[in-house]
Amino acid sequence: MGGPDGGSAAKPLGGDLAVRAWGDPLDLPYLGVSGTVRMAPYAITSSAFDGPANDVLTNVDLSVHGRYPLDVGDDRYWIGAKAGFLYGDFILFTGCLEPSCTVTFQAVPVPGLGVGGELGADVGRLSVVGSYTHGFARGTEPYASLADLDGAFEVADHFTANLGFSVMSRTVTLEGQDSGLARGTLTDAQMMARLGIGLAL
Repeated sequence: MGGPDGGSAAKPLGGDLAVRAWGDPLDLPYLGVSGTVRMAPYAITSSAFDGPANDVLTNVDLSVHGRYPLDVGDDRYWIGAKAGFLYGDFILFTGCLEPSCTVTFQAVPVPGLGVGGELGADVGRLSVVGSYTHGFARGTEPYASLADLDGAFEVADHFTANLGFSVMSRTVTLEGQDSGLARGTLTDAQMMARLGIGLAL
């Protein structure tokens, strides 16, 4: 997340918890659910601040999935769609240009709806899922685009090594608190790589 004046981007470092389940035990392999909660602390420095501005970037994705599975031997491939609750936040700075002015910041929550599609494959011990999600603030206003690629390799019975990469871009319009008039926009872009372990049941 860098500024338009060419400032260096923030480098968040955090973790996430993700769960995905399909309805195979209920003979419903075409339906599933997923949930992801991601928290990444980061800091932004500037000559306008007395010290670093610390914040925690929070993203939540709770979705219902539908897919068309295709089995080839012992392997499974699928194409599908997803829809559900999407949450993110922006960091908003407020202040003025006078030397004595104090710059403050706060998180601006943006709950909404996420819809998209995905492609997946379970080939031997390797599972790969690629997805695209479009976010709608408050369910109606387009504001975010997300692309994810995740891979998991079963290194031992039911235990996986996971690697993922995400790209997100977001834009929201700011309105005057009293007037309701548009005052500008906030935009940011994020790229995140993930490395972890998983449990496959």
